[in-house]
Amino acid sequence: MLRSETMKRGTLVLPAERAELFVEVLGKEAFLEIIDMNSTSMQRQYRRQLQRIDELERQLRRMGELLDEAIPETPPPANVAAFLEHSHRFRLEDVEREVQSSYNQLMKFQDNNEALKAQEQRAIEERFVAFVASTAPA
Repeated sequence: MLRSETMKRGTLVLPAERAELFVEVLGKEAFLEIIDMNSTSMQRQYRRQLQRIDELERQLRRMGELLDEAIPETPPPANVAAFLEHSHRFRLEDVEREVQSSYNQLMKFQDNNEALKAQEQRAIEERFVAFVASTAPA
């Protein structure tokens, strides 16, 4: 398929009990874009899971931003194809727990870093005040 080829839209109706499998296979093997026809509707069967995934994406984006600030020379992302080969090993609950734990730890690190910076600034100011007081004429 070439980028210059005209895109066509179609509707695929899948049995609910096997829809996840079909979408996964099509997403991995076919050159097509899957559009959620219920994206604007709040009557979604998997709304709670989608909200969890949105929250995970937000946390991962924030962690990426913080890491990019701390380490400007971050390595490129891992090979997506290699990840997809082993995607059957991952469960949302496990990934969610690990991301949440890493996110909380990173937020604590950031808070501690801010507290240490403030403490360092106070120490510098105290040292300067002590220096000025010791050199001032009596």
